[in-house]
Amino acid sequence: ANFGTNGTLVGVHFGGGTGTPPQCVVLAVEATAVRCALVVPANASLNWTVWVDAAGSVTDPFDLPVVPMAPPLVTGVGGCRDACRDGDRLHLNGTSFDRHVPSNNRVTFTPTEGSTGGRAWGITCTVVGAGEGVLWCVLGVPPAVSGNWTLGLEVVGQPWQGGAPLVLPFP
Repeated sequence: ANFGTNGTLVGVHFGGGTGTPPQCVVLAVEATAVRCALVVPANASLNWTVWVDAAGSVTDPFDLPVVPMAPPLVTGVGGCRDACRDGDRLHLNGTSFDRHVPSNNRVTFTPTEGSTGGRAWGITCTVVGAGEGVLWCVLGVPPAVSGNWTLGLEVVGQPWQGGAPLVLPFP
């Protein structure tokens, strides 16, 4: 097959499996090869049929066994000075972040006893990038929020497992 050289015209598709299909983020395209980053959700089955289309030309399907990503682990967090505020940029250190599709990383916060604002106030942390061992997000903190909040993380639907919970203070 001739894939051309325009990555925006190339799609990698998955079928025949169960659960959430893997994603293959196209990184590079040559006339005879497509290089992509494979992201496999935890609930994806282990065998998929894959085909590639390039500007309407479709390859013959082929079978591809896959292995789900390891669950994420956060080993540290930084970016807030004495307390976290709206607009602060957090960096999470750890493993198994999705650096190819940053929106597959979802940072959450749960109030601890004595904090104010409640879950309904919705502290957010919009992921702006991820690399090997680090994830960056920008905090959105409503004015009524204060106290200590526990940080959570999901990557491609897999929750952070193990390790001590990380608690961040808000003014």
